[in-house]
This record gives sequence, C-alpha cells and structure tokens, in this order.
Amino acid sequence: TGSSIVVASDLLDVNNVVSSESEFYIGFGSADHCVGIIGYQDNQIFVFNRRSIHLISNVHATSISEHYELTREFGCVARRTIAQSGSQTYFLSDKGVYIVTPGLDPAKGMGVAVSKAQGEATPLSRPMQDEFDEVNMVESVVSKASAVVHDNKYFIAVPTGSDTVAKTVFVYDILLEAWMSKDTYPQEISGWVVMPYGSNPEKDRLFAVGPTGFYL
Repeated sequence: TGSSIVVASDLLDVNNVVSSESEFYIGFGSADHCVGIIGYQDNQIFVFNRRSIHLISNVHATSISEHYELTREFGCVARRTIAQSGSQTYFLSDKGVYIVTPGLDPAKGMGVAVSKAQGEATPLSRPMQDEFDEVNMVESVVSKASAVVHDNKYFIAVPTGSDTVAKTVFVYDILLEAWMSKDTYPQEISGWVVMPYGSNPEKDRLFAVGPTGFYL
C-alpha cells in the first residue's frame, strides 16, 4: 500500500492480513522508502530504509508489536548487501559498509535482558574508505550490489568507477576485524551461492554468480 509501509501476514496463513494490527508505517512522512527486511533475535526484525534504520519487536504477535527508529544518520542503498554473522548485521550505505550491533537493556520487562541494537557511528569500511569512495552510487546501479557472510568473512560485490554492474569484490575478515582483499572480476557478480563442492572431503564452498557461470 506504500513504499514506507511494512505489512505482516498471520503466522500460519500468509494470505491473511489484519490491517488494523499488521501495518507498520516506517518513517512515514519522511520521504523515505523501505529497501530491505531481515530477521533479528528475540522476535524482532530490522527494516532498512533508504535513509534510516528501524526495528519492529514482538513480530510473533503483531497486536503487541512496537516500532523503534534506530538511526536516521544513514540507511541501506542495496537490499542484497544486508547480511548477518551471529548478532551482527552488515549492510552498504551511502557512506560505506556499516554494522548494526546488539546491546542489552537489563531494566526491560521483568528483569530479563532484552536485546537492543544500535548503528555504529564509524563505517566498518573506514580503513578502505578511499576504495569505497569509488563505488558508483547511482541508485539504479548501486542497487545491484550484493553480499554474503561465509567462513567468517563478509564478501561484498559492488560497481565501481564507470561500471554499471558489480565487478569489484571487497572481503572483510570478521575474526581479524580487517579488510583482506579487493578483487576485480571480468564479468558481473550478480549474487552468491554456498553449496557443497569437492571430494575427500566435500565442503561447503562459496561461489560468485556470473552471467555465464559460477566463480569459485
């Protein structure tokens, strides 16, 4: 019903929507729009708008759900760059790669710690910001960016320079907390697939999806 409205169906019937209880106006009136949604712990979801980030709690029972705005300092520019590792959520914004991290509110409810979340003030990509400044931020182009978390690494494919498709891949090592590499492919990277490959033993390997096949 609108680019800033999130609608939730009934838990066991995807075609049953109670509009009075299940419509959430995300940044309504702010000329913003929803880019992507991802699940979070404690029956919560993150809603990534183009210029803000929001959280909806108690999504298992929409009649008691609540909506919070986490930040309007930045939003997400490409839905498929949203990826999670544990309780941390990575995504691409206008200012580079950011991360949403959990916190605790011990005073919430009946003395039970309920997860909170907050956006980091400094981009995760700050050490590589000169490289990320080359990302083509034309909305119709950067929306083709995609990312995945695999083997404790965040892989993000983005269009850079005059490219209109994502050919450049940055790799962030979550354990070392450092950017490890920048790789350029001859063709577009349109997405990512993790599947078994090899023998003795067979392992889950990451493949980058290209227009004519997969890159290992």
